[in-house]
Formats: sequence, C-alpha cells, structure tokens
Amino acid sequence: MTQLEKMRWVLFYVFIVLFVLIVGSTVWVIFFSSNGWNSQDKAFITKIFVGEVGLSVIALFYGLFNLKNVQNQEAFSRMSTEIQIAASDTFYVKTHPRSQHPKFFSEVEELIPKSKNITLIAVGLNLLWEKHIVDLLIRRAQEGACNVTVCMGNTASPHVEDRFIEEEMEWNRPQVGRSGVDRNIRALVERLQASGNPRNFKFVLFEHYPTFATLMFDDDLFIYPYGYQSLGNTSPIFHVRNDGGDQANFFLENARKIVSDSIPASDLISVRKNRKFRSDDWILAAVYIIPSQDSRIYQFGSSVLGYDIYRAQAIPASQDLTFARECVGESAEYGFHATLADALYFSSEQQIERVRAEVRFLSQEFKPFHLDGLEPAVSPHDGRAAIIRAQDSSGTVESIHHELVSRVYRLAVSSTYLTGQTTKALPGDGQRAQMMLERYGSPFILENFMLHFTVCGSCPEEATSGIVDGVRQKMGGILRERVFVDQIVLVTKRPGQSRWTIEESFPLCGPRWP
Repeated sequence: MTQLEKMRWVLFYVFIVLFVLIVGSTVWVIFFSSNGWNSQDKAFITKIFVGEVGLSVIALFYGLFNLKNVQNQEAFSRMSTEIQIAASDTFYVKTHPRSQHPKFFSEVEELIPKSKNITLIAVGLNLLWEKHIVDLLIRRAQEGACNVTVCMGNTASPHVEDRFIEEEMEWNRPQVGRSGVDRNIRALVERLQASGNPRNFKFVLFEHYPTFATLMFDDDLFIYPYGYQSLGNTSPIFHVRNDGGDQANFFLENARKIVSDSIPASDLISVRKNRKFRSDDWILAAVYIIPSQDSRIYQFGSSVLGYDIYRAQAIPASQDLTFARECVGESAEYGFHATLADALYFSSEQQIERVRAEVRFLSQEFKPFHLDGLEPAVSPHDGRAAIIRAQDSSGTVESIHHELVSRVYRLAVSSTYLTGQTTKALPGDGQRAQMMLERYGSPFILENFMLHFTVCGSCPEEATSGIVDGVRQKMGGILRERVFVDQIVLVTKRPGQSRWTIEESFPLCGPRWP
C-alpha cells in the first residue's frame, strides 16, 4: 500500500468517527435533551438530521468507490509501466541457473544450425565437451554456412594459470582443470587438422586473466562470470541480445579485443610437438641495457659492431678496429647492449604490447644505478665470444632480470635458442640447462645470468684471447669509467628486418627517485 493510499484510509476513518459523533449528538438533543423543544422544532430538526444523514451516506459511498477506483487506476498504471519497460528492454532475455544447465545446452543446439557467426570465448569452454556440438560446428564451417571462432585459455600463460590456481584453492576441485583444458585444446587442433582446417573455423588462445565467458550466436549473447575460487560451470549464465545499444556493444567490443589479442592454437601445439618450430610471422623482442648515446663505451662498442641502434644506421669500419670487426658475427644485428631478457619470439603485436606494459610497470619500481668494473674477457658461456664484463653493486640488474624471467619469458612462444636461430653456443646436455630451455627458452638465466656487453661473437676460438687483449688496449681509459644506467630498453626485430631496432625506452623512476 502506497503512502497516498494510507492517507486516504486515515481520512476515511476520521470521517466515520466524526459522522457517528454528529449523529449521536443530534439524536440525543432531539429526543433526550430537557431543553424544552416543542414538537414543531423537533420536526424541523428531524428533517435537517435526515438530510444530513442522506448527504453523509452519499459522501461515504462516493469516497469508498472513488478510493477503489483510484486503486484500480494506480494498479493499471503500474502494470502499463511494467509492460512498457518489458517491451523496451530488448537487451536482457533470461537467466539460466548455471552455465552447464541442460536448457542452455538445448538452446545452443537450436541456435548453431541457424547462426551465421558464432564466437565462443571461455577458459575451458564446456560446450566443446559435447562431441556432437563440435561435429556440428565443424560441419557448419566446412559448408561455408557459418564463421566459427573458438577462443580458449592458453594454459601456458602465467595469467591464465592464476585462474587455475584459484580454482585449486577450494575444496571443490575442478574435474577438468588445466590438464583437461590442455587435452581439449590438443584434441580440437588435431580434429581441425583431420577436417582439412576449414578456413571458416578460427581456433585461438587468449593469455589474459579471464573475468567472464562470452558465447555469441549471431545476435544472441550468453555471458557467465568467473567468480573468485568458483568453477565457471557453476556460474549463472545470462542470455542477452544485441539490440544495437551501448550494453550490447560493450560485450561485442570486449569479445573482438580478446580474439584480436589471442594467439593461434596450432602454434602452441606445434611448439610443444617440435621445439624447433618457428613461424615467419612471429616477432622477436628483448630487453636491454643500452648505455647513453653520448657515452664513450657506447660509441666504442657501436664502432666495433658497425651498427648504431639508436639511429638504426650502419657505422663504417675504422682502420684501428678492423681486427675486431671481422669477428663480430651476428652481434652486429643486435647493436651494443647488455642483455636483461633474451631474444624471445612472440606471435602477435598484441603480445608485444603486453611486454611493453610489463617493462613500463617494472621500470617504475627501480631507480637509476651505475655499472663499473668494466673488463674485457672471453665469455665463460662461449669460447668464441669476446665480451666486456661489468659489475652492479646495487643489485638492480639481478632484480630486473629475475622479474623479467617471471613476467616476460613465460609469455613468449619460443626463443632463438629453442628454434636454432642463433649462432651462440648452447651448453651440453646438463639437466639444469635442459630444464631452463624447456621452461624459459634460455639456459643463461637466473643463477647462470652474467651481465656483459658482447663485442665479438664469432671469433676463432684460438684467436679469442688475442682479440680480447686488443679490445682492452683500444678501450684504455674507458675501462675506468662508470656507466650510468637510467633506462631499460625494449628492442624488437620484426619479420623482414635484418637488424634489431629500439621499440621504446623506459626511464627508471622508482619510488625513491624524484
């Protein structure tokens, strides 16, 4: 009951009470009072009384029926408003209590045969547990009647792995989990290959932390959230429709970005089957320390290598450095630098953007520092390489390197070491080296990491010591200088490029640096 209705009833009851008092007072005055009314006066007062009663009864009935009528009008108005709202809400359709509900699966089976564009985005995508649904999707794609995009979680991504870890934290352990999703990815890749890889069927893997699944059948969208420590198949699933509004466009654009930023599932499976697999479309990226362009050590090192990475220009050989230039090898492609993160392969520009964001955030955690103790030497990792070793007493290089191993190495699809796209020597069959290669793509990381600048990477082993002596002599007083490091640099080598170039430099501006 509304406040207005309550007020009307209060006024009604007040009227009844006053009416009873007036009637009672009139009757008492006419018939029981001792004021000496004569019969003519009583007759006149009685007529007035009867008229008052009649008017009161009319007023009472009008009030009752009018109140009821007002209630009916308000009820009708509310119902009309609800109907109008329902008619105007073309976005929301209904909700299923869980994403694995039989009614939802039945609805999907009805939508697939008549949909022309289907996009399915979820970590494990429980729809694909049903063989007849997979068969139907592939057949529709083969016939050219439907464009199908399946986007699942890359189980090798540390961000997707976070989701699997959360699901393992509660007593309700997942029945499928990471290993089950791995099996489903591999099975679908093999199934598509057996079906001739229909060009209308796109299978990719996302690498971000998932927040909700999106299943789209033309204009019918199904959304279910990934609750904290809750399995996705226990979440309610919301059926909405693309009505062209802002709400629908939000989910459509989100799905487009996820698919755009995902990697081909076939690449992941190919790498797992053959560690030397490499796609010509992949992009190389690394993170370096590159001394200031004006520093004497950078000018010397760039002159030896014959490449200025800041300007992306070749440097003509000088007469006094000819002895070293002949032994530079592939080092000339990289430019003068000290490695923080090795040359890693990424499958898309979106992955490069992710690396860029990781390095930017990391640069904000450290302040500038100095390198000293410069000393030419034969590399302990490769007897053919002449290097300049350096020391960092602040521990910054070690910290940044460890952070990059955690943040960036596992985002990569492969590395130059794994694919054999480097002339650098690899260690033997040691267990540690194999473990580091398999998991991170490089054997020279963590406790085997060594801060150094490479100047000659392809020396005849018997001549390396002599070249090191020559480098030491040519450097002279540079060896006593300190190298100021106030930035870390993301470098890339894209398909078709012969040399590495600077993608972006990130100033070290940690919390204790103004």
